[in-house]
Amino acid sequence: MYDFKDVISLSKMKENLMTRNKEYEKITEYFLYEIYFRIFEHANIKGYINKVIEIQTQYIESIIMFRTSDYERERIDFERKVMKDLRLDSNTLLTEKKHQYAVVNCLLNEYKRVLKEEITKYRKEDILIIGYLLSSVMSHISVMSAYIFKHKSKHIHNSEKARDISNLIIDTIGVLYERENMWISNLIGQQKKSCEYLINYVLHSKIDYNNAKISDCNMKTIFIIIDCIINALIMAKSIEDIGRMDFKIEIKDGLLQLDEELSKKFMSFNSISKDDILDIASPKARKIIEDFENIEGYSPKIIEDYILKIDNKFLKIDVAMNLVDDKFLYTDLLKATGYSYDEIYKVVRSLSLKSCSNIDNSIFLSDNRLFRTPIIKVGEYYILSHQLLTEAVHYLSYRILKAKLTVNRDFKQNVEKNYDEVELIDLKELLFTNKIRGDINFQVNKISEIKPFLNKGISGEIDFYFIYKNVLYTMEYKNQDIDSNLFEVCKTYSRNIKYKSKHLKLVEILRDNKELLEKRLGDKISHIRSFLVFKKKNSFAEFYQGTDIYVCSYSDFVEFCKALFEHGEFEKVCDGFLFFR
Repeated sequence: MYDFKDVISLSKMKENLMTRNKEYEKITEYFLYEIYFRIFEHANIKGYINKVIEIQTQYIESIIMFRTSDYERERIDFERKVMKDLRLDSNTLLTEKKHQYAVVNCLLNEYKRVLKEEITKYRKEDILIIGYLLSSVMSHISVMSAYIFKHKSKHIHNSEKARDISNLIIDTIGVLYERENMWISNLIGQQKKSCEYLINYVLHSKIDYNNAKISDCNMKTIFIIIDCIINALIMAKSIEDIGRMDFKIEIKDGLLQLDEELSKKFMSFNSISKDDILDIASPKARKIIEDFENIEGYSPKIIEDYILKIDNKFLKIDVAMNLVDDKFLYTDLLKATGYSYDEIYKVVRSLSLKSCSNIDNSIFLSDNRLFRTPIIKVGEYYILSHQLLTEAVHYLSYRILKAKLTVNRDFKQNVEKNYDEVELIDLKELLFTNKIRGDINFQVNKISEIKPFLNKGISGEIDFYFIYKNVLYTMEYKNQDIDSNLFEVCKTYSRNIKYKSKHLKLVEILRDNKELLEKRLGDKISHIRSFLVFKKKNSFAEFYQGTDIYVCSYSDFVEFCKALFEHGEFEKVCDGFLFFR
């Protein structure tokens, strides 16, 4: 478990928490009102202002707050100023990758210089505390919004809620959630990513801090700079794939801008993927988590039980940050859950932030991020919060189901078979019901006559196939996370181009050995149609323009198979599915 005692002064943290709490609360509240007014402004633009004001009056009796947010305008003004200062503000289409990298790196260096100048005015302990407080509140807003408006929970009653700015934001989000979910998710996601970058910056930057009054700190300015850094980092990581997808990067109106068509496609994908939910609670998922517990000796249930136990525990649930003696925390967990010390130590370790070697790369990692590992060890104390633990326990189950917390090979294979690809069993049942010849996990690499052709870069297995009216349908199946930003879209595109290529190279070998394949499968084959199918909605379907493979979600693929078996003619059936167009 990594200890940040050499980076953060525990004595200063204790002193600051005792003497500056009011200042921290004021700064945090001011920034939260900035977020509220961004939502308020969007509601006004979209025609929901009357409902939003009605909710506001439930929180503030004396006045109605009616103002717009200047956050986005200030961010754009800041970007334009930096571009102008660097003399990069002339309209230019950046056709060469070296020019694209040069511009992005110039921007990054300047953004980082300004951030360092701004952030080092204050004690690093002050910035860490404020960053953690904001992270905790953003986690509360994120989790409760999803809990109430996405999952339609009925267990939250108005009488239980504090009449504070965070709950005003949550209730206001409720007005917009149904139709503006994508905008809300982007706003919250952006703030959370900036919080993570800020925390990592404070914990890992080897720079000297000063001692200016924290009351003078403008977190909006700091977050605007960090937003610009993150956007530039995402751009830098995506340049290669943007070119592969044949999109452009240009300087226009004093800003570095992406191809408008790319932005439209990303928004289109966001709109169709917003309802996809990660399965962490099904019987099959819970069984895998139980298997993990038997292998590794701990379970997410430890933290789940701890969170659900409201009374008689040391951790304060009504504050955004706790600084807890490590012995108190372990004793608290022991009493609240009944698990052993060894089990509790392991789960605390899995939820603890570790050191990272590269601050910039940390925002692209799927692990070791504040909202997944929110416990920060400083000497004999832990920084943590009930709100962040609540979110992290959901991510802990996800991390287990992605086989990220074990090196056990049998467990990883179990996850692949019984979670990642469990739907293949349902597809096999569909074939059996309709008396269609086919199977799952077809091991082509075990056919001795074909094995010599299977060089590196060629799949050795077909996840699912069937033969219908002398047409062989082959399917490559993938379980991938839903993309939430440009970098993830580009990474997904690059990864799936490789999967597509490996599968189609195998199909080409099968086509060249058709007679052997027919003999092996026991049926005539006149044609082969191939599919790349994703467990959830995937951005590759939106961005891939080729015609050599059909790309779709699992649910769409199942509907296609059912329609094909019912109606019989591929040409008639395919008109009803967008992925054939």
